[in-house]
Amino acid sequence: MKKYVDYLPEIVYRDLVTKIAITGFGLEESNKITRELANHYKTNLNEISLQTPESLEELQSITDKKLDEFMSFQIFKDSNNFTFFNNTLLDNYVVSEGILREYNPELFEKAIVNLRKYDIVLFNSSENGVTNNVENIFLNNQIKSILDTHHIPYIQLEGSHKEKMAQAMKAININFKKKLFHE
Repeated sequence: MKKYVDYLPEIVYRDLVTKIAITGFGLEESNKITRELANHYKTNLNEISLQTPESLEELQSITDKKLDEFMSFQIFKDSNNFTFFNNTLLDNYVVSEGILREYNPELFEKAIVNLRKYDIVLFNSSENGVTNNVENIFLNNQIKSILDTHHIPYIQLEGSHKEKMAQAMKAININFKKKLFHE
């Protein structure tokens, strides 16, 4: 499909590319899954580092930067059927709320709206580890609660790394077969 990108309007091509978010804490494993999937499907990934702001103003700046990066056509132009995103806006929001201890409804809403723009949401919930001095299990419970409360469909990746990869690939392949634009 990528070879036809110059013949399609940007908005059409952007919609044809399946947007896949990998959310959840156990960041090293999530990053590894994202890279392996992008490599397997021979496409790019939007790897944005998780950032912990010191103030709400800095969080707003990070949020705006992530939204701009998400909508950048260059990300989609460099994609071949799929684009993978890790460290979603929701991940940053959950870490920031836990550290800043302040609820910001505007940023929360941006995170929810952004998450709804993904075609597939993979939730990698690792119980082990700590992120910014907070147990991953606590952060993952927050993400799961938000996903469930806002009725955002997701696929929870469970088991060993190999099992998680198989679950992710199954979901991606089912989505790909539903789109009838094979070359």
